[in-house]
Amino acid sequence: MSEHSHNHDGNEGWWIARPQNANKVFYGLLVLCAGVVIFDLLYHNLVHAKHGYFAFETMIGFHAFYGLVAFMFVVLTGKQLRNYLMRDENYYEPDHLDEYQAEPQAEENH
Repeated sequence: MSEHSHNHDGNEGWWIARPQNANKVFYGLLVLCAGVVIFDLLYHNLVHAKHGYFAFETMIGFHAFYGLVAFMFVVLTGKQLRNYLMRDENYYEPDHLDEYQAEPQAEENH
């Protein structure tokens, strides 16, 4: 049995959700991305040559950039699509709730 207390008194939540950690997460991801691009540069120039169907596929960091562009396309397209598909907040609520309430006599007879 664990002796950890799950009481969150005075705790602001997860460490990643705290405002003071936002810069730590951002710079951590930035270092991670730079490290992957440097690894791509070193590995594919010193150990193994890249083979792509098109010449631009062999560029350093191409697949990371392609993934970023694809991600941005999906997010921005979704934001625009939301304008066409979104309903009003009260879309499923009837305008007059009194008309849709059950009659008290009908409930007493059952």
